[in-house]
Amino acid sequence: LPASGPSPETVKEKYGDRLLIGCSTHNLEELKRAGGADFVTCSPVYTPSSKPVAGIGLNALQQTVRATPLSVFALGGITPERVAPCRSADASGIAVMSGILKAENVGAAVKAYLTAWENATTDEHR
Repeated sequence: LPASGPSPETVKEKYGDRLLIGCSTHNLEELKRAGGADFVTCSPVYTPSSKPVAGIGLNALQQTVRATPLSVFALGGITPERVAPCRSADASGIAVMSGILKAENVGAAVKAYLTAWENATTDEHR
């Protein structure tokens, strides 16, 4: 759900538990409104290639992770080289759009992201 969209509670009232509900968040205030979601995205961590908006950075990602028990997926400007810092910030995962959709070889791009995630380590993941 977009940050300015319907609340997760509203969607769950209509669809019950048949859907996993994710909320897009860009700051801690939006994170507070994501109550009832199953997971959140934190974006844009880095400046995305698809939009002229500045990234919020790894510190904001880590603050989001620490502020919620929900899974937090890093989104925005994620390249295979930027996966390890996101994992080190304790993101539950990454969400990628342009890096895959604009790739000449989609399979190779997906593999590069998966390999980067698997090779990234944090103290918690070692």
